[in-house]
Amino acid sequence: MQGGNKNIKSLIIYFSQTGNTRRVAKCIQGGIIDLNGQCDITDLNDVDVKLLSDYDLVGIGCPVFYYKEPFNEFLGQVMPKLGIDNNKCAKCHACEINCPVQGINIEEDPPRIQTPCIYCFHCVNICPSLAISAKWDKLVSIAPMYYARYRKVLDEAAAQGQFRWLVDPETINFDDPLYKQRERNIKRKIKSKETDSPN
Repeated sequence: MQGGNKNIKSLIIYFSQTGNTRRVAKCIQGGIIDLNGQCDITDLNDVDVKLLSDYDLVGIGCPVFYYKEPFNEFLGQVMPKLGIDNNKCAKCHACEINCPVQGINIEEDPPRIQTPCIYCFHCVNICPSLAISAKWDKLVSIAPMYYARYRKVLDEAAAQGQFRWLVDPETINFDDPLYKQRERNIKRKIKSKETDSPN
């Protein structure tokens, strides 16, 4: 990580849907710091492009779909269409601010969403009022088939030290998908706030 006597100034930029990419980015940052003594890290939405020329090395991390970047027109044909429920929307603008392709505008009538879209579903994951939703049944129904298809390959990669499970694969339950778990958690939080608020 050194060129002559000059330390390389480095930066890691990441976009993380669920936190996994962020954790990997921080691990890489730690490794670079151990070798070089310096490595900055920032979320994609916080990048100041005017400062990028100050760095000798810039790394970018984002989620992938089927080993390709999520800019895939095919996904538009198979992924569920998102919608915004105006009755639930709190107008917090979190979805707009965090959309990596600026594909959302909740002030338009009707609200603009998925124009454009890379199908990261980050907006769904961060909406505090469950105002953004879709019909997930089709994806959930095919998930076990695809999981079985890739499980063998991933287990082989794990055995060779090329892959590491972040969760125990035996605990994955397709009868209780993540979107249902998240809905329950958000509804509990909303109910808790209503209970705690003074009359």
